Amino acid sequence: MKHIILSLSSVIFLSSCASKGSSEGSFSGGGSVGPNFKYNELMIKDYDEMYEMVQSYLNKAKDLAGEDGTANEDEAISQLRQGLKLIFSRPNSDNMVAKLVPEIRRVLVGFNGFESSVSAIANEAIGYVKNDEAPVSVQSTSLFILDNILAEIRPEVENNAQMRGIVERVRDARISLSKDVATERKVRGMFSTKSPSDVARDLLKRVDEKTKANKKKK
Repeated sequence: MKHIILSLSSVIFLSSCASKGSSEGSFSGGGSVGPNFKYNELMIKDYDEMYEMVQSYLNKAKDLAGEDGTANEDEAISQLRQGLKLIFSRPNSDNMVAKLVPEIRRVLVGFNGFESSVSAIANEAIGYVKNDEAPVSVQSTSLFILDNILAEIRPEVENNAQMRGIVERVRDARISLSKDVATERKVRGMFSTKSPSDVARDLLKRVDEKTKANKKKK
């Protein structure tokens, strides 16, 4: 009987999320970094499917940049930024982010636009997470974006001021998960409900402790 009640509760909750998702309004069109993706749709896609989607953004960027790689540079960077946002929007329980990011990162670095792209994506995600009017699906996806960004740039925080600045903004945002968002993450995949702000704070603490330790050795 207990299992039946839990199952019914899950169904009721997911139905509620679906009804909220159907009224996403302006959020469904996307934000400052292109379309808003849904993590629950991306998490069921395998590597080949995700790779094909990422390649579409890479190809568009290549076409826009032209043969010399400089024509329509801003538009090309915009396409690459959207592709990076797509990758970060997918839960990384299978470590797929590490497989998909390198190529699009390499091209963005060529445009000198990787750090600025990560920063823009993070800023947009923070805004959605802290917006009580944003649908649960948008807030949940934004949390995965921030989690993936923190994991991706973690090795560079110590020596890259721009990357550290991104982590500091996530920390200072003091993000708290709403009850609906936390419940959805548990119901859909038993995902962590730890705030990205707490993750960022812990990361910066470890980096600062390491820096102090290295200075003492000198």
